[in-house]
Formats: sequence, structure tokens, C-alpha cells
Amino acid sequence: MISRTQPIPAGSGWVEYAQYYYTGNLFYPGAFGCFSSNWKVPNAPSCYNDQIIYLFIGFEPNNLSGILQPVLQYGYNGYQGWQLASWYVVGNNAVHTPFYDIPIGTTIEGLMTGTNFHNAGYGEWTSSFVVPVAPGCFYSVAVLSYQSYSELSDLKLNYAYVTLEAYNFRGDILTNPSCFPSSSPTVFSDLIEKNQHGTSLSPGWTTHQSISGSPFSIIVNSYNQITLYY
Repeated sequence: MISRTQPIPAGSGWVEYAQYYYTGNLFYPGAFGCFSSNWKVPNAPSCYNDQIIYLFIGFEPNNLSGILQPVLQYGYNGYQGWQLASWYVVGNNAVHTPFYDIPIGTTIEGLMTGTNFHNAGYGEWTSSFVVPVAPGCFYSVAVLSYQSYSELSDLKLNYAYVTLEAYNFRGDILTNPSCFPSSSPTVFSDLIEKNQHGTSLSPGWTTHQSISGSPFSIIVNSYNQITLYY
């Protein structure tokens, strides 16, 4: 794992997010088996002051000890462009894939999939993105898999998230709207969640904001679409 050298997508800078908790039921305890969503790469911020922005879906276990997430990121290590990476974060440490540059306006699919489930929901996990590389042609990138990282080989994941996270803002974040992407909002569509048996779920999302006030808000349009305003 890498050590924390830049703020990593681990939770302390979450601006706004939607959450869904799933454990099956009394007779059939369980966990998530997969989670995917489509969203579009937004415009770059109109100003850059070393800020880091993350937009992602993610999974956490019941004890909230770590998070698996396919992340769209801007500004990490000072890079002024959008990149894709899959992360697995535990405390102040993380492992991530190589960063994949992605053009503004590209529709991306982030997904996390589990396999070989046992013991009421423990499984082997992979996080990745699917991106277009030519008309009608798609390619998997930023693939972080249990096959190459053993800590993903026995996870039971019970919390799902859709999140905007941000760091390194100078002063009040509400006075720096131009440091966020200039094409607000970001719509996470085609949200698909299934349990470890492959049964489709219809989440009852709850929303949370660490910052109140215009232009920040989060709207659950339906169980399979969430809109983040910033």
C-alpha cells in the first residue's frame, strides 16, 4: 500500500454524499455483490489553487474499516486534468491503480464486482472503469483486482455511496465555487446494485452534506439516479 502523501479519497473531505446500507434480512443475511453507475467527466474548474476533487461510487464494510472505490479525480499530485483510478483505502494507507487520463465530456462507467461469495456475503472483489475508445468499442481501465491485491480477496461490503469529495481549498469552500468543475451538476445515472446472490436492489438512499448553502445540494431523483450540485 502507499502511504498518505496527498489527501486520499477516504472520507474526511466528503462535501456531499448519498448512502445506502444493506445487510439482507433476518432469515437471509447478506451483503452487496456489485455496484455500477454512469457519469460524465465534467469541465475543469475555472481556477486552480492546488485543490483536489474526487467524484466516485464506493463500498465500505459493516465496520467502516476501509473503502473500495472507482474514482474520477482532479488535481491529485498537482495534475490539472481528470484521471481515473481505482482505490482501496484503509485508514491513512491506500493502494491504487495507475492513473488514466480521461477527456472532458466522456461518459464513464464505474463498477465494483464480487465473486466466489461465502459466509453470508464475503467475496473476492474487483474495481474498474469501462470507457469508450472508439465508436461502439469499450475498454476496461483502472482495474484493481483481488487477483493482484490479496486484501480484496475476502471482503463483505454493506455500505454503498455516491460522493463528492474535495481538499486543499483556501478559505471558506462556499466562497470558492469556481474551484469546482464549471459544469455542475454531475448526474450519477443507471445506478445498479445487486446482492451476493445476484438479486437486483432498489435502494432507499439517504443524503448527507457537510456544507450547507448554495450551490451545494444532492438530489435523489430515483433509486437509480442521483444528482450532485456544486
